[in-house]
Amino acid sequence: MKLSPEHQRVLLATFLTFEKSLRQMLSLLVEPTEEPILYRSVTRLDRTQKQILRGEIQAMLDQLDRFVQQIGLPPAQERLEQQLRAELSVSWMNIEECRPKRMAGYGRLEPRSAQVIETAVDQFAAACLRLSNLVDQFEQTAEPLNEEDEPDETDPTEHHG
Repeated sequence: MKLSPEHQRVLLATFLTFEKSLRQMLSLLVEPTEEPILYRSVTRLDRTQKQILRGEIQAMLDQLDRFVQQIGLPPAQERLEQQLRAELSVSWMNIEECRPKRMAGYGRLEPRSAQVIETAVDQFAAACLRLSNLVDQFEQTAEPLNEEDEPDETDPTEHHG
């Protein structure tokens, strides 16, 4: 099937996001293996209901795969290193916004609370930078990707036109 680059870009952006959402839903329906710290997902769904939902989502993924094959939509590749750096960058920025002086608009913090928060922000922001640097270091020393494994440098989520 012949599609223009514009049509491919729109379809890829849409269905790439759809696939990521389906895969995220699948991961949400799996019982957690780690003890949560701040985030705890609660549900009234029982195991059987979750299993049914997982089956339906998997069927949608299978249908998406057939559709993509039918129209000849080339898969997008995203470098894991770029995804990790993006997550770390957003986390670093959000953590920096928790500095007591930046939260002053919400009211005054007690000095001890401000000190504890400032120390934690310093530590977590530095940890994000360290981890990002580690990703860079590993990427620089990694074996080069095969040409067919090279990700497309265009952003499939950008809509042009």
